[in-house]
Amino acid sequence: MDLLPKTRQEFSSAEYWNTFFKKRGKESFEWYGEYNELSGILHKYIKTKDQTLVIGCGSSRLSEDLYDLGYHSLVNIDISDIVIKQMKARSEGKRPQLIYEKMDVFKMAYEDNQYSVVLDKGTLDALLPDGGDKNVKDISRMFHEISRVLRIGGRYICVSLAQKHIIDTALQYFVERGWMSRVHCLLRTSGGQDVFPLPVFVFIFTKFKQIPGASPILEFSVGEDGKAERYSKIEALSNMIEQSQNYSLIRDNLQKKLHLDDQIQLDLHSPGSSALRYRLTVVDRKRNKDKQKKFAIFIVPHGREVEWMFATSEGRLQLSDSAGFQRLVVVTLHRGQSYGSLGTIQEELSGKVMDLAPQDLDPSVKVPFLSAGTDIGSRQVRFEGESPGYGKLVVEEVMPEDETHYRRLICLSQENFIQSEVKLLKETSKGNKKKSKSKGSRNPLEDYSHLSLDHQNEVLAGLMMVEDIATKISSGLRLLFIGLASCSLPVFLHKYSQKIHIDVVEPDIVMETVAKEWFGFKEDEQQRLHRSDRCQYVKGAAERLDGIKYDAVILTLTADRQSGSPSDQDLLIKLKEIMASSGVLIISHFYQESERASRILSNVQDNFGLVSIAKKDKTLGTAIYCLCVLPSSHRDNKSSILDKWRTNADSLRKQSSKVGNSTILDLREQLDELKIL
Repeated sequence: MDLLPKTRQEFSSAEYWNTFFKKRGKESFEWYGEYNELSGILHKYIKTKDQTLVIGCGSSRLSEDLYDLGYHSLVNIDISDIVIKQMKARSEGKRPQLIYEKMDVFKMAYEDNQYSVVLDKGTLDALLPDGGDKNVKDISRMFHEISRVLRIGGRYICVSLAQKHIIDTALQYFVERGWMSRVHCLLRTSGGQDVFPLPVFVFIFTKFKQIPGASPILEFSVGEDGKAERYSKIEALSNMIEQSQNYSLIRDNLQKKLHLDDQIQLDLHSPGSSALRYRLTVVDRKRNKDKQKKFAIFIVPHGREVEWMFATSEGRLQLSDSAGFQRLVVVTLHRGQSYGSLGTIQEELSGKVMDLAPQDLDPSVKVPFLSAGTDIGSRQVRFEGESPGYGKLVVEEVMPEDETHYRRLICLSQENFIQSEVKLLKETSKGNKKKSKSKGSRNPLEDYSHLSLDHQNEVLAGLMMVEDIATKISSGLRLLFIGLASCSLPVFLHKYSQKIHIDVVEPDIVMETVAKEWFGFKEDEQQRLHRSDRCQYVKGAAERLDGIKYDAVILTLTADRQSGSPSDQDLLIKLKEIMASSGVLIISHFYQESERASRILSNVQDNFGLVSIAKKDKTLGTAIYCLCVLPSSHRDNKSSILDKWRTNADSLRKQSSKVGNSTILDLREQLDELKIL
C-alpha cells in the first residue's frame, strides 16, 4: 500500500509520520500484528497493575485494547502532536484513565525507576533504520532513558521485525549491562497474498543489577509458550532469529508457487539443540490437476540417504515422477538422533511439513506419508572423531529395512559420500553394544569378500589397464595407495590375493586408527603402512636406488585433503618415475567444484599420454571420477585399448572362478562405460 515507507530511512522522520497519520486518519496502524496476535505474549509479561509506559504509541489500538481488559496504568507518548490529539479524542469519555502525552523518547520527563514496563511496538525499528554510527549512538540515548525510568526487575518489551542491525544493537547494549534477554518468535498464520511473510519478534529485556563477570542470559522461544533455548553468545541467538526469518520467507514462497527449476532444502532442529534432526527437500513437478495428487511426504530410511535416488537432484526428480505428486517433500533422518517408528516421525513432522503445502491444497485431502519400506531401519554411530587431514568423520553401522547390515566411514564434509564400507553378517548386530574395539582387533563376522561401493569398483576397473593383470596378481602385483580413506579397498585386495604387494601412505593417525579398528586393515609383509606426507613419500621413493616400481598407483582425494593433489606438477613427474613402464595411475576423487575437477584432468593430460574417465558415481550424481592414466608409450587405437582391458577383465574373472575364489571379479560393466580422451 502507498502509505508504507518506500525506504527504511523514512521511518525516523517525524515529518513522514505526520504525513502518514494525516493520510491514514483515524484508522490504526497494525502492520506489526493485530492485538489478538500479540495479546498472549503481552499478558504473560505485563500485569494489570504494572505502571506501563508505551513509547512511540502512534495510532495503534494496542493501548485501547489493553485498557479495555483492565490495564488502567498506561501512559502513551509519541513525538507527533497530530497523533496524540487524535488518540486523546478517540478515547475521550470512554477511557478516562488512559493517558496520551507528546514527548521525545530521547529525553523523557519522568522520574527514575518510575515504571515496571516499557512497551515498544515498532518504535525501535522506526528510529534505527540502519546500523550507522550516528543512528546507533542516538538509539543508545533512547536505551539509556528506558533503563533510567525502569525499576530493577522491570521489563522493556520490544515488538520488532528484527533486522540484523536492530538485533545486534539492542542485544549488545543490554547484555553489556547485565540484563536478561529473551526473544519470542511469533510466526504469522500462513495465508493470502496480503499477509506479511516475516514473523514478529518480541524482545523481553529484564533489568537486573549488573554482576561483574556473570554469563549473559540469552533465550529464544517459538510462540508464546514454546520451550526456551538458551544461548551463550549473541551471535548464536542472532543466527537463530535469522533462521526463523528465512524459514518464514521460504514457507511463504513455497505456498504461493511451484519451484520447478530448483529444489529448496530446509533443516529442522530439536528445541534446545543445534544438532540436525531432519532435512527436508521440496521437489516440484508439473502434473495434471488431480487434487488427490497435490502433496505428499517421503521419509527416507536410515542409511539410504546416501543413495543416488535420495542424495541427488536427478534422483529425487525420478523419485517424484514415480510417486506422481505435484509436490513431494523428501525427508532424510540424521545420525545421532532417536526416531522411534514411521508413525512417530509422521506425528512429529505433521505440523511443520504442512507449512510447505501448496496454498491451493484442498483441506479435505489427507496428505500421504510415503517411504521405501515399512520400517525406518536403524543406525548406530560407533566412532566419532576429527582428523587434521579429513576433518570430522564418523563410523556408523546402518541396517536399512532390508536387514542388510553395513559399517561405513563418512567424512562429514561430504556427508552423502561413503568413503569405505564393509558388509556385516547378521550376527554382528546382536548384542554388540560396545563403544569401541581393542586396537588392531579383527571381527570374523566382517565380510571383506566383496565391494559394494561404485567408486571402489571403478578403481578395480582401472587395474584392468595393467598389462597382463591376471598373471601379475598371481606372481606379485605391486600397488601404492596414497591415502587411506578408502581403506576397505586395500583390505579387500589383500584378502583376495596374498601375492599382491600393497604399500599405503597415510600420515593421519586418526584415519590409521579408524582403518585398523573398524575396517580390518593390518600391517604385514605384503601390506605396509608408511606414516609419511604423501608428496615426501613419492619424492623419496623416486630418489631411492632400490628400483621398486609400482604397477598401479591409487590416489584418493577428498575435499578436505589438500596435499598430494595432481595440481602439483612436480608430484605427477615423480609418480611417473616410480611407476612400471606399463603402470597405471588411478585418481579417485570427489569434488563438487567442476573447475577444480577440470584443472586436475588438464594437469594429468599434460603429463600422461592417455586418459580414461569412468562414469559418474550414481550414488552421488556429482563430480566423482576415476581417472585412469597410461604412459605416453601406449598410444594405441582407442577401441583396441578398450578390447585389451576387457580381455584382462575376462582373464581375471575366469582365473578367480577356476581357483574357487569366493570373490569373482566381474568388471565388464565398469569397463563398458569408460571414455578415453
